[in-house]
Amino acid sequence: MDERTITLILTAPDSGETKITCDSVRFTVPDGERNRNTGGSVGIRPGHTDALMAVAPCTVRAFLKGRPVFSCAVGPGLAMIAPDTVSILTGNCGLPDEEKA
Repeated sequence: MDERTITLILTAPDSGETKITCDSVRFTVPDGERNRNTGGSVGIRPGHTDALMAVAPCTVRAFLKGRPVFSCAVGPGLAMIAPDTVSILTGNCGLPDEEKA
């Protein structure tokens, strides 16, 4: 079993910076202009290639060994992905969801 982890860094003006150690992150990307490119759920795991993605208003979820370790509602923003880091910059971030699902 792969024991590699990634760091989720969530940054918003209203909540500062939060760092979570996990092995997968899930969030939603928006539909493209005039719905040409469909959005939807994205999952990031350790070793992902560098990428820059728009983030739709959604709940960002982090998992470790298949179990939820963090969940937070966010507004629109950007996700910068590296092999060992997912950094999400958003205009607002709600408190972590009580429900970890």
